[in-house]
Amino acid sequence: MSKTMTMTEARLRELLDCYGAEERRWPEAERAAARSLLTQHPDLDAERSRAAALDRLLAQAERPRASGALIGRLVEAAPRGRRRWLTDLWPFGPAWQPAFGLALALLLGLASGPLLPQSDTTQTVTQDSSQEIAVLLATPVYAEDSL
Repeated sequence: MSKTMTMTEARLRELLDCYGAEERRWPEAERAAARSLLTQHPDLDAERSRAAALDRLLAQAERPRASGALIGRLVEAAPRGRRRWLTDLWPFGPAWQPAFGLALALLLGLASGPLLPQSDTTQTVTQDSSQEIAVLLATPVYAEDSL
């Protein structure tokens, strides 16, 4: 309800029924109009007194607690979160185990490279190059014009 509209007795009764007797609980846009109506019509104070009595009774009442069965049903009915892409990629359990194994194998492979003995490649190069020269000399050379 806007500030320019007038408060009716029926609307004030609705406010008292819905929000209680305390003005701070009423919608802010309607507080001033409701106070004004209460000052103009003292007979509405009886309605406000009844609402205040109900507020006091409700404040003294014990708050209901949810049973374990209700909480269990609510948890079961709650929407599940999205599955993570890693779970889709590796549905066999915790994905950290195969990832750790792969990382360990990679690190061992990289670390063992410098530890392996180096072979002497200079001797094999000289032997291979002399054999290549012999093969090249034994093959006939074709002129480009003959093709």
